[in-house]
Amino acid sequence: RLDEIMSYTMVLIFLEDAFISVLMWRGHHKVTFPCFTIWLPVHSAVAFSSAVILVEYPNLFVTAFFGCIAWMMLSITTYKQADQSPWRRGKSLCSISRALLLGSSSPFSIEAYKNEDAVEKQSESWNQRVKAFEEKSKEITKMFIGDQEEFIKEMQQIDELDIETKNSNMTLNPMKVLIPLKVILDLICSTLRLVSNILTWKECYLSYWITLLCLAMSVICAFVPWGLVFLWASRVVVWTILGPWMKLVDWFFYLPLIKKRSKALKTEQDKPKSEKCSKHNAKAFLARENVEKFKEMKMLLFGKYLIRTPKFKPDRHDDIPLPSSFAKKSSCAKEEVINVIVPGQYIVGNMIPRIEYPELEENSERHLVTHDKVGETTPLMSLAHFRRSL
Repeated sequence: RLDEIMSYTMVLIFLEDAFISVLMWRGHHKVTFPCFTIWLPVHSAVAFSSAVILVEYPNLFVTAFFGCIAWMMLSITTYKQADQSPWRRGKSLCSISRALLLGSSSPFSIEAYKNEDAVEKQSESWNQRVKAFEEKSKEITKMFIGDQEEFIKEMQQIDELDIETKNSNMTLNPMKVLIPLKVILDLICSTLRLVSNILTWKECYLSYWITLLCLAMSVICAFVPWGLVFLWASRVVVWTILGPWMKLVDWFFYLPLIKKRSKALKTEQDKPKSEKCSKHNAKAFLARENVEKFKEMKMLLFGKYLIRTPKFKPDRHDDIPLPSSFAKKSSCAKEEVINVIVPGQYIVGNMIPRIEYPELEENSERHLVTHDKVGETTPLMSLAHFRRSL
């Protein structure tokens, strides 16, 4: 987990490249004319014009905030679309918009060993950048840790002066310390994966809607007089919370509330410990019973093998096809498509759990099938059939 967290420091390479490219007005957008080709620094022009407008009109800082997020997302997808390997490009903003508006995508073919030399050069250049970054990081780490190592060596010499009372019966279970740490690291890694996938357009649909939402909010917020909004909001807060009438609030609301809470806490503390434990045990028993009941009901309705489907991509590494891989357009004839409505496996209810969409129950025996073995299918048990069997 720590290696995965440290691997996200490679984003500093992209930030350094982006900052220098924008600051030094380096061209990146290719424009081809019949006689010559030029590279335009579009990002630098956008950053300069946005900064000038924001300095002259500070009320537009909310618009600039959402605009910067949309600009960053568009810059990342543009950078990915310029990758030499067609397998790493993914879906662009235009392709998703075309599929959303027209109901069809634009498939394309990928030849085997396409841009192989350019991909190899790009990989070598990236590996050199990573190696240089790691060496630079080690030098900086040694520079800042050198003094601390000398301090630690001096402190280790004081270990001979043991002034603490030792308890030979005291033992420390490392699992009690490591398990909470593992839970925290899992949460950090999953959050970093989700954020990284959204920023790099691996979760392309989330990235698409976030980009469109930020663009829309940037346009809408441009028409909001934020100066007046914050002025009147500040006036309301000051004249409501900081006035002398808060003494009346203290007398008639806050002090009675504190007394009521302290009295309830004292009543709860005066209860016998067995009664408290019985309540907690009853709640835990009911929660465990509900979980087991829902699990057994799902196994009865949908089969004995259950797995939690992840909502987002949980993989750390990407599966990129080899250079020898290829893709071709499908030219099969159009066949009659039979639309089958498959409800989800989310069940609701307390006494007798049922499928979330009851209008589909009567058609479940005819339309829903599950594959138990290779080459064999078994109709799923509908809730109507389950009630008849009861």
